[in-house]
Amino acid sequence: MKLYEHNDRVMTYILDDKARTVGDKVFVRHRGESVTYEGLSQGANKIANFLIRELGVKPQDKVAVILPNGVDFFYAQFGVAKAGAVMVPINVMAKLDLLTHFLNNSDAKVVIIDEQFLPLIHSIDGTIPNVGALIVRSPELKKETFKTDFRLIPFKEMFSGASVPVEQLAEWHEPVDIFYTSGTTGVSKGVVLSHNHHYTFGLAIARYSRVGPDDVMYICLPLYHGMGSYMSIMPMLLCEGSIGLGDRFSASRWLSEVREYGATVTWAVYSMAPILMKQEVKPDDAQNPLKVYLFSGIPPEVAEPFEKRYGLKLMESYGSTESADLAHSLWDERRPGAVGPINTEHYDIKMVNEHDEEVPVG
Repeated sequence: MKLYEHNDRVMTYILDDKARTVGDKVFVRHRGESVTYEGLSQGANKIANFLIRELGVKPQDKVAVILPNGVDFFYAQFGVAKAGAVMVPINVMAKLDLLTHFLNNSDAKVVIIDEQFLPLIHSIDGTIPNVGALIVRSPELKKETFKTDFRLIPFKEMFSGASVPVEQLAEWHEPVDIFYTSGTTGVSKGVVLSHNHHYTFGLAIARYSRVGPDDVMYICLPLYHGMGSYMSIMPMLLCEGSIGLGDRFSASRWLSEVREYGATVTWAVYSMAPILMKQEVKPDDAQNPLKVYLFSGIPPEVAEPFEKRYGLKLMESYGSTESADLAHSLWDERRPGAVGPINTEHYDIKMVNEHDEEVPVG
């Protein structure tokens, strides 16, 4: 797996580098639609050129993305990054006050949005003064049916221009996106993440999960979430692998989609394994291509039966949005109830008490 020097640890530089070397290889598939490395790079160029030329988007401007899972999310993500701007992926379930908070707190100037979410924008029209344009993904956008002062632009219009390469407008240490937390301790907070953060974390995942160019990552988590986005996209980009994308997690479709995509690795959250274990047991459950099931938390009593039933290896990872991969389990040793050793290569960690005083391990 190719490693990159600091100055080259920019998502779009890495994509373009892969487009030159494995351009014809499919990077992502969804519902019968396939996009190659080169196709994604060219499409992202078109979006970046449009954002810069038509909307005056400047480096470090914020562009919100409200899209369901699909290849268009990939185009938007890399297109915004090529413009040197910062993507703000927004939970598609966000309503009124929360959506207003996301857009105002991030200072989003442009919103790339699916048509189904336009009524929400209409409901908060007048409370998001910094938003100037909506780029709407719609089979046939009828502007007269949506009365608004926003400039409305069909998503497909961004692909009408030339795919002229854009000069690199971001540095490795600069922000590439803002992910909002779930808000368990208050209002959702925007976590500003850099290109280097994504590179470093993606490389760590690729290494400890041992993925390579023949591997396929199955993503059924939402792309507005870190696990569905950079935690899945970056390791596969770095190892020159592929991604099979689902609309959402469905216990009844999970195994069939894994088989359909030939997926060898996948990400999951705590609740998914117990739900999958409640599915009707079939004699061929273990006859699937999955080798590695990456997860963040799993009930110990479920872990071993899950591994045996589906014939795979569990790899646990612990972290947070802003400090991902603090610890992960080892390939040859996973102890129930323990995440694994601390990632001392990338983090300095202290154990402290309620007074922030360091305490011994144990």
